Amino acid sequence: MKVTLAVVASLDGFTTYGSEPGTAWASAEDQEYFQSLKKRAKVVIMGSNTYSHARESMNLTPDILRVVMTREVSKFREQTVAGQLEFTSESPVELLTRLESMDYTEVLLVSGESLTTQFFNEKLINEVHCTTEPFILGSGKGFVRKLPAMVKLELIDSRKVNKIGTFISVYKVLS
Repeated sequence: MKVTLAVVASLDGFTTYGSEPGTAWASAEDQEYFQSLKKRAKVVIMGSNTYSHARESMNLTPDILRVVMTREVSKFREQTVAGQLEFTSESPVELLTRLESMDYTEVLLVSGESLTTQFFNEKLINEVHCTTEPFILGSGKGFVRKLPAMVKLELIDSRKVNKIGTFISVYKVLS
């Protein structure tokens, strides 16, 4: 199973602007690229905080399954939409095994620090697609917490996508 992490960050490494949730500050080019990644993967995995911030703007469609990882599945049960939105308390390995048994071959991880760190700790992430926006936000959240070991990456592709200097870089995870 291929796991692709999609992240948008400022030049100073923040994924949120201060305590404001979400990525409303990100460019239209980042949003367009994110949409293309979702269509390719057909499965989007996120944590409950990411879901809570994104659910108002989330357009559910039968061609993309969204899986929300949470310890409190019962809290979200009535929001389940068969084949489009599900909630699970499975571990990352259990979830990926189940999705693979359903013939999915790739997933897109769009999570905050906690879940992203879990996936890195389990060595489940194969690629990182990072949009770097030319902003200094000064404070906010990063995209991983403390890891037990350094994660080595290899740059596969990088390109400038707009006049202000937004870059999209693709990295292969080596370790």
